[in-house]
Amino acid sequence: MSQLNPLKSFAELTIGKRVDRAAAETGGIATHVLFNIKGGRVVLRGVVGEITVGASGATNIQLQSNPDVGTTAVLDTVVAANAQEVGTLLCITGAVADAMYGVSAGAIQSMVRDLILPAGAIELTSSAAKTISTKWSVFYVPLDDGAYVEAA
Repeated sequence: MSQLNPLKSFAELTIGKRVDRAAAETGGIATHVLFNIKGGRVVLRGVVGEITVGASGATNIQLQSNPDVGTTAVLDTVVAANAQEVGTLLCITGAVADAMYGVSAGAIQSMVRDLILPAGAIELTSSAAKTISTKWSVFYVPLDDGAYVEAA
């Protein structure tokens, strides 16, 4: 028999459903799929990353939306990942002209604007052949019936 979890229900109503992606190493000048958006559009309410292994050298990282149909769009401007320590929390504001920002392992402000994303992928790009490891969580609300997000 299932049990209702009122705290989980409240959280989903206020900030959306949460999907976590375990820490994974990314390296090289490349694009890495973090999350897949399936079944339609979603409202992205929040995204937070954490550096679990520091960058091995100078590299910039950035998030982007790569839709199944249409052109890839950036979700923020780049942040210098090598300037961040292990434990740094990463977030975007929701304004695509704003830089991703990191706060050294203390606290971080969440998104101040929601983003509507189509079916496709949320990706992390890196600008140099350097290794970094991050873990990510997204908070979303389905906009279309049957839409959902899953970790890649």
